Parts: sequence; C-alpha cells; structure tokens
Amino acid sequence: MIKRPIEQVQSLKLVKRPIIALGEAEDERIVQGALGAIELGIADIILVGNTARIKDQLSNFPAAPEGTLEIIDPADAAVTHELANLFFEKRKHRGVSEQDAHTAVQDPLVFATLLVEAGHASGTVNGAVYTTPDVVRAAIQVIGTHPEASMISSCFLMYLPDGRAMVY
Repeated sequence: MIKRPIEQVQSLKLVKRPIIALGEAEDERIVQGALGAIELGIADIILVGNTARIKDQLSNFPAAPEGTLEIIDPADAAVTHELANLFFEKRKHRGVSEQDAHTAVQDPLVFATLLVEAGHASGTVNGAVYTTPDVVRAAIQVIGTHPEASMISSCFLMYLPDGRAMVY
C-alpha cells in the first residue's frame, strides 16, 4: 500500500466532471442552462450547432471559464467524418448509405448523440426544441437499447418561475 501525504491526496482530481453535449445550443435557454451547469460545477459542456448562432447567444452572457465550454459545428468539425462513419456502421443494416450518414450527422441532435457513442461526451441532454420522439429516435438509432430492455421511457423536468421543479 502506498501512503501519500494528505496534501497530495486532496490535490488529486478523483472525479472528472462529465462532458455533456447539447444538440439544441442555438436556443438561448439551452445556452443559459449550459452556463449555469458550468457555474455550479455540474459538467463541462459541448454546444453543438451553427457556430455563429451559438456565439451570438453566448454574447448575451458572461464568458464561461477556460476549458469548460466548447462549440462544435457539425458542418466543419474535425470529428464529423468519424461520426458519419460510426453512424453508417451502426445503421447500414437498415439501408443507410454513406451519403445518408454524412447527411444525418449534420443534425445537431444526431451529432450530439454520436459524440456520446464515440466517447467524446459523457452524455447528452435534449428535448427543449426537439420533440420527445426525435430525441428517443436518435438515442435508439445511435446508442441503442440494452438487450434485456423491453420498454423505453422518458421524462422531462420543468422549472417554474417560482423555483419549483416538476417532472413529467
């Protein structure tokens, strides 16, 4: 057993914050929530969507601390080709062509979900702009279900102006 001085133990980063990909990042509410999650130390964030529109939304808020926020535009991201290939491999049995896959990853919802499947993000949160069927469809197509799962379920949180939270 190796013993370390308490100062060394306290300085070790024992738990890395999750990285959450947000596929609805062109929406002001999503940007505000992302910055709130960063401020509370809940997660680091990847905002997925059109870079110019996201930067426009970000200009309405104080800057996030360095290294906690990344913007990825599916139209020109370095990982777009990798994610298109991943989508093709996962969906070719359903008749998806390589061209179809490259088109599909331009959708920020699909792109954010693929970031999770490829290991670039810990999770994704969507559903404020996209419908529940769209969000669930992307998750099933990209990540899939557990072999023993016989049912899919979802919920959403609604925070009211008076501070109460409701789960539906």
